[in-house]
Amino acid sequence: LTSNCEWILEQFHTLFEEKIIQEVYKYGKNNDLSNKILKIFGHSIDLQPDFKLIVADSLNSFVWVGRGYPYRWLTLHKSRKDSYLDIKSSWEQLKNDFSQHMPKITISNYYQENDKASYGNNKIPIMRGIYEHSESDTGGPFFVYIFDTEQTNEVILVSGFVNNPGHEKILFLKQLEIMIK
Repeated sequence: LTSNCEWILEQFHTLFEEKIIQEVYKYGKNNDLSNKILKIFGHSIDLQPDFKLIVADSLNSFVWVGRGYPYRWLTLHKSRKDSYLDIKSSWEQLKNDFSQHMPKITISNYYQENDKASYGNNKIPIMRGIYEHSESDTGGPFFVYIFDTEQTNEVILVSGFVNNPGHEKILFLKQLEIMIK
């Protein structure tokens, strides 16, 4: 186990993600919505067929898609790269971005974590936290993947939000992360 621990964990995570992919896309993909996102961002994302468009703002490069209960939302928006270079400024900029695009969503100060995830041969910065949604008087966990672009001072942020009061949320978060990857 000692000499093969890393390989065993890698195999477990690979198989786990493959099972989630099968489950997420067992009814197909929402190609129409994916194509709308491609037109706005120049990048595509595969979505489950029951995802619906909530908000699209091509002038501000913002898209909010989601599905019903248990609520799972994904947002995509562009922001300034220099605002996401250090941890403190990245949380402040994220709060500003959310207040501009989704004014009823606020980020809680109780839990904020920065991490990195493997994406191909790259490590992608991830921010994880808790959000509150004033309109529904509820909230839950969220994450933000920060993708660098070829533009000089631009990143694309892809955020996932889960709301499932009183029930497990981790599997739904993993499903959203699979769609992003």
